[in-house]
Amino acid sequence: MSNSDDSPSPPDHRDLGNSLDLFHFQDDAPGMVFWHPRGFALYNALRDAARRRCVAEGYSEVMTPQVLRESIWQRSGHWTHYHEDMFGFDDALAYVLRGAGLRVGVDSDPDTLGRRIVRAHTDSVPFAVILGDREVATRSATIRQRGGENRLLSEADAADFLVNQCRPPL
Repeated sequence: MSNSDDSPSPPDHRDLGNSLDLFHFQDDAPGMVFWHPRGFALYNALRDAARRRCVAEGYSEVMTPQVLRESIWQRSGHWTHYHEDMFGFDDALAYVLRGAGLRVGVDSDPDTLGRRIVRAHTDSVPFAVILGDREVATRSATIRQRGGENRLLSEADAADFLVNQCRPPL
């Protein structure tokens, strides 16, 4: 099958779910499924069939968190193949801040943190939000102001602080 511009694209599961009244997505929770009754019944039927098959084959079911540190995804091998499609903590915080009307850029450059801080200072970035392993583990953010002051705040407090600091004067 060719990938030319005039060939029909395969159906998109998001469009199918919506047109069949199975589920929908909302901007309030990017990537999260909002199941409709018919869709959830279908989901449960498929899940139950898969469970019965796994038990019949001698497998045990486990449940793991969906949000893990990057190092865990690297160790499992998932990061190499899927990291571009993963919704990270930095994406979630950026989404909240953009929703509050702030201009946000996520710097995923492999440079050291020190070099990125120098670059942000040179570019006159008023606030740098640092999300390292410590911050991700505690759902917090270190806010570095242009003058060099650092604040470690919870995710919600960090968003509130930045929105208040960036609000234009009345």
